[in-house]
Amino acid sequence: MRRIAREHPQNAPLEGKTVDLALAISGEARKPLRMLLSTMLFDVTPNDPPTLLACSTMLFAVALAAMIVPARNATRVDPVVAMRCD
Repeated sequence: MRRIAREHPQNAPLEGKTVDLALAISGEARKPLRMLLSTMLFDVTPNDPPTLLACSTMLFAVALAAMIVPARNATRVDPVVAMRCD
């Protein structure tokens, strides 16, 4: 995003507005989604600490794998070969 903002300065103000809009939408959508999820959960409250911890840990592990796997593959490429392809 920063490279785009440097190349096209007229788009720089949109970057902050987009984040603000996403936060506002997610904040307002949280209430109805919480009610919807509470109807789908059986014997688990939406604020159950072990469940929240397990879901957070699982999400962290998936995000970590999504970062590490491409990074490991990129380290196997010779930098000179990669620069010639560009």
